[in-house]
Amino acid sequence: MTAVSEVRVTLELKNRQVSLILERFRAPLVVERIVSVLPKTSRIYPLMGGKVLYIPLELPSTPSEHYHRSMEYKPGDVFFIPLNKSLGICLSPCTIPYPSALVGRVENIDILQDLSTLRFSVPVKLTLTPSGNV
Repeated sequence: MTAVSEVRVTLELKNRQVSLILERFRAPLVVERIVSVLPKTSRIYPLMGGKVLYIPLELPSTPSEHYHRSMEYKPGDVFFIPLNKSLGICLSPCTIPYPSALVGRVENIDILQDLSTLRFSVPVKLTLTPSGNV
């Protein structure tokens, strides 16, 4: 891994693409582990009544110093939830009541807003964007 502070990841789902900006300074070991499993095919699920979307990643465990017991997130925030080894994307203001770590943001969150009403999971693919380091 280089010392560049941001990594750009493309999230592909339902014929659309969204850019995730992972910020190493927020949780360096967590971001490093996320990048290490890319490209990754998974599914995206609604959580907390559609306020959050989550993507299971099955990452190796990471040190707990990056996690906070209860965190408030705003739309566009990207965070990691070690309990279910998932990446979360906040669509509406919410508080995650279990440990999580902010790792970045979604560049074009408006593309995902209609997914808040998902009733079933949807296949997704996460890839490191070419020239993924910003």
